[in-house]
Amino acid sequence: MTSDDFNLTPPPPKMPSTQEEKDAWIKAQAERPGLITYKTPPPSARAATQRILAQRRLANMHRQKPPKPGTFNKCGDCEFFRRYHGGGRAYGKCTKYGVSHSESTDWGTTWPACGMFAPAPKEPSKWPRR
Repeated sequence: MTSDDFNLTPPPPKMPSTQEEKDAWIKAQAERPGLITYKTPPPSARAATQRILAQRRLANMHRQKPPKPGTFNKCGDCEFFRRYHGGGRAYGKCTKYGVSHSESTDWGTTWPACGMFAPAPKEPSKWPRR
């Protein structure tokens, strides 16, 4: 029996040493039957829209309660920031802005904090020191 009896594809040849041979080898590998190639999808219109809406939410919050001058706090360090888990990912929410089961109230951990920023209380460690 030979490999032709089982319709097997032969293994790829060894990688050549010169640049022209490498280019030809790569081109030949791309044309092999049964090879699946993946292209990076273009950014979706939905992702672009979500980015714009997130910028509007942050601008709206800063318009209502502008950050204190000279502070560089992040929303993730605030006591009003909550992290919810579901659907295989974590969702940040600001309780002062609103919490719902929608993307429209998702909040970024690294966003600059507004004027209502209050440092989150330090929680004691669950694990005692030895």
